[in-house]
Amino acid sequence: MPFAVEQDCPPDVLAVCAAGAALAVSDIPFKSPIACVRVGRIDGEFVLFPTGDQIKVSDLDLVVAGHKDAISMVESNSKEVSEADMAAALKFAHAAVREIALKFAEFAATVNKAKRTVKLFTLDEDLKKTIEKKYGKEIEKALLGSKDKAVRESALNDLIKDIVTKLKPEYEGQPELSAQLPEAADGVVKGVVRDLIIKKDVRPDGRKLNELRHIEATAGLLPRVHGSGLFTRGQTQVMTVATLGLPGDAQTRSLYERPNSSYDRGNSRSSGRCANHGRN
Repeated sequence: MPFAVEQDCPPDVLAVCAAGAALAVSDIPFKSPIACVRVGRIDGEFVLFPTGDQIKVSDLDLVVAGHKDAISMVESNSKEVSEADMAAALKFAHAAVREIALKFAEFAATVNKAKRTVKLFTLDEDLKKTIEKKYGKEIEKALLGSKDKAVRESALNDLIKDIVTKLKPEYEGQPELSAQLPEAADGVVKGVVRDLIIKKDVRPDGRKLNELRHIEATAGLLPRVHGSGLFTRGQTQVMTVATLGLPGDAQTRSLYERPNSSYDRGNSRSSGRCANHGRN
C-alpha cells in the first residue's frame, strides 16, 4: 500500500517496475526481471515517463511491459499515430525496458537470494509428436471444416475425445502419459492452428491475415432504458444497457492520481497481449 504518490507522474508503470524489482530479489522462480515504461510523443519527439501535463499535449500515450529480450504487453491511447511511428515507439520503449530490467538483474545478483525449487509440470514431447504424426491431418481437416466457430469447436472436441479413446490402450501401463493425453491432444491442435496461420496464411474461419471479422454497432435497441447498444464482431456479441442515476449512485473509486487527469485509468484504451496466439 503506497503512503504517498507523486502527482506529477502516473504511478502505474512505476508500480510494475517495483513488482519486477521485488520478484528479482525474492526466492520466487522467475525467468527474467520485468519492467514497464510509458512513452509519449510531443512535437515529433518521444518522451520517456512523461508527466501528467506532458501526456495532455502528447499525441501518444503508450505503456509497454517486458523483459530484456522481448515485449510482453502493450497498451496504447493515441491520436491517429501511423504504423511506422508506433513501431518506432515500441522500439524506443523496449530499449528503456531492457535497460531497467538489466539493472534489476544486477540488483538481484547483489542480493544473491537463492530461488526456491519448484517441480514444473511439462507435457511429454514424444507423446505430442505421436499424436501429431497419427492425427495431424485429421486435426487440420477439422479446423478447416467449417467457418462457423461453434460447429468447428464442437468437431474438434469430438476429435480430441476420439484421439484419447484410441490412444489410451497404448499407454495402459503408463498412467502418467495416459493422464496427459487430453492436454497433449489440445496442445497439438493449438500447434496446427499456429502452423496454418504462420506457414500457410490460413485462419480456421477462412479469413486471410489481412481480413477483419465483420464489425457492427447498433444503438437504441431497448425502448425503456436510458441507453442500449449491441456490438457484434464475427460471432461475438455484447449487449450493453445503461441506466442514469443521481450523483450518489456513482461508483466510488480511490484514485492515486488527480481526478479527471489525462492518465486516469477510467479512460478508454486499446490493449494487446503479445503472447496470446489464440486471439485474432
